[in-house]
Amino acid sequence: MGSCHIAHDCKIGNNIIFVNNTLLAGHVVEENYAHTAGAVVVHQFCHVGSFSFISGGSVIAQDVPKYMMVAGERAVLRGLNLEGLRHNGFTAVKIRSLRTVYQKIFMPADKNSRETTRNSILSNLLYNPNSLPGISESSIDQPMRLAEIYVTAENALHNTVSNPNRLKSLSST
Repeated sequence: MGSCHIAHDCKIGNNIIFVNNTLLAGHVVEENYAHTAGAVVVHQFCHVGSFSFISGGSVIAQDVPKYMMVAGERAVLRGLNLEGLRHNGFTAVKIRSLRTVYQKIFMPADKNSRETTRNSILSNLLYNPNSLPGISESSIDQPMRLAEIYVTAENALHNTVSNPNRLKSLSST
């Protein structure tokens, strides 16, 4: 943790790994089991979710959803933090469930399927949280429920996309 800086009013969870030269601006929230590689900068008021991984040299200007891996000068999602999930005891079934949800939210085939899929996920979760294939109460007993993943994904989308027309085409709200 050499040459790291944690500014005022930050909230840091447990089992965090800060590699050299990680810089957190004020009011950053870093949840449990998050991992930052070297030379990472996190902008003020950003929220870094549990079990996420921030690649070396990344600049975080938006929230990082739980379970995700981000990278880049203006960091973007690169996928699930599969290695971190495995290392922290997530079973293959839980990882497959998270991957299914990730793909449905972030990688749908076209606009119509994207909107239908997101609306379907939300309504299924609101009325029957165990309704998606491969998802059961015991398969997602980690810190975040599927509905929270959906809400986090929507928030990340709103915070990341600046073009209103593009946002409308991607978002379910």
